[in-house]
Amino acid sequence: MNTAIISVDDMNKSLHFYKDVIGLNTSEQIKCSGSNFERFWNLPKDSEATAIFCELPTCSVGRILLLDFGKVEKKKIRPENTPRAYGLVNLNFYTDDIQADTNKFIKHGFRPWSQPTYYQMSSSQGSPTEVVFDGPDTVAINLVELSDKNPATRVGQMREYTRKHGRTSKGFTPVVTTSHCSRNINKSLEFFEKVL
Repeated sequence: MNTAIISVDDMNKSLHFYKDVIGLNTSEQIKCSGSNFERFWNLPKDSEATAIFCELPTCSVGRILLLDFGKVEKKKIRPENTPRAYGLVNLNFYTDDIQADTNKFIKHGFRPWSQPTYYQMSSSQGSPTEVVFDGPDTVAINLVELSDKNPATRVGQMREYTRKHGRTSKGFTPVVTTSHCSRNINKSLEFFEKVL
């Protein structure tokens, strides 16, 4: 994924998370306005937004664009404390020490949905350990430790791939993957396969 775009409720809170907790570098603020901007986002006349990119400078993917639409009326896609919802569900960041990072998240006031959980998958797939938190703007943040070191498994291959592409100063990868919960998997597949 090149860029995840997130409409924020409070830019400072979101920046604290992605910059100070995750360790991504941030761009200068970009002001967005004008008729093309309004038409693209289907906004009323004279709307504005502030945009900031969060990224790992050595990596051209896994970026986050935070958009603060200011006075435009906004609503949350996923209500807080709702682990089951359809639509965009989470952003996945990979770590090498999920227990230590879980403790750091808790110290920063983020609530895990459970304890880190080890998933025993098939021998060809490999096994990860994961934990999910409610992040800012009701975006679920999934921390993943690629526990399987066997290079013959998909998890082991992903482990080597992420090691080659850098980590933030806090030890995380940029956004590696995301999940989408579907209300109707057949309609979703039709869109992704036939439209995209």
